[in-house]
Amino acid sequence: MELRQLRYFLETADRLNFSEAARNLYVSQSSLSEQIKKLEFELGHPLFVRSSHGVSLTEAGAALLEHARATIRHADACAEVVGGSLSELGGDLYIGVAYSFSSILVATLAKFVRDCPNVRLHVQYAPNELLSELLQQRKIDLALAYQNNRHDNVQSEVLFVDNLCVIMRKSHQLAEMNSLKLTDIEGFPLILPTDMLQSRKVLDRELQRIRLNLPFRFEVSDANFLLEMVSQGRYLTILSGGMVHHHDSLKAVQLLFPDNEVYGCVHWLRDDYMKRSARILIDLLRNNEQVKLIRNMHPLYR
Repeated sequence: MELRQLRYFLETADRLNFSEAARNLYVSQSSLSEQIKKLEFELGHPLFVRSSHGVSLTEAGAALLEHARATIRHADACAEVVGGSLSELGGDLYIGVAYSFSSILVATLAKFVRDCPNVRLHVQYAPNELLSELLQQRKIDLALAYQNNRHDNVQSEVLFVDNLCVIMRKSHQLAEMNSLKLTDIEGFPLILPTDMLQSRKVLDRELQRIRLNLPFRFEVSDANFLLEMVSQGRYLTILSGGMVHHHDSLKAVQLLFPDNEVYGCVHWLRDDYMKRSARILIDLLRNNEQVKLIRNMHPLYR
């Protein structure tokens, strides 16, 4: 069994299309098929079901998938361990990001690219739950997302603690309030994040607890779009307060309800090898200016 064969297998398993996998691997489809057949012969089981309707994994292929990812991950780690100095640091770094963390990541990556110019970055935006699964499948090295306790083998470092707030223009009639209850915003035009964002999950949990229905005009999965709509003055929205630090026209007023806290974290697999590039990125996230601002705003850090 060769590492090349496992790489070919993984690409085909991810694409479920031999021609696409071959293009991504820069090999001919015949070469890809030949190596997959050799791997199947060595293992004694077919790995793919090939039909006129497409390609799917067999039971043996599904069983191999996680082990193949771990093998390739550790093989890449071996190459990195014996690599050169920081200036020669290269390879690939796969980052998964929750939508609300976009501005934090952008500022961090600008410095990362300067410090590690030879590292190829792969950034994937996804909801918290999907990021957790991608981490389990070893399709990403790090996840930048809110706290998720679904898997015991995930190590999480809290970067900041934040609260859900009502976001509005500074000229809004509620902007002078120090805090608000959810009942205070009944009747105001409201747009909300979809349940792809953690802030919506926390909000829905509280609305269910107090049996309150908050009508909204529409919902959007992009937090930056929500802020742009609010900045035009017509709407209120509910997001973590740290989202407004770089928006001079907006005000975040904290919502008062029990357990109104969200934990911004960076996640990785516990007891797994961590790439040097991943460690560098984590250090940069700890010192990100927006992360520091959010910390300074929260009583926990005072």
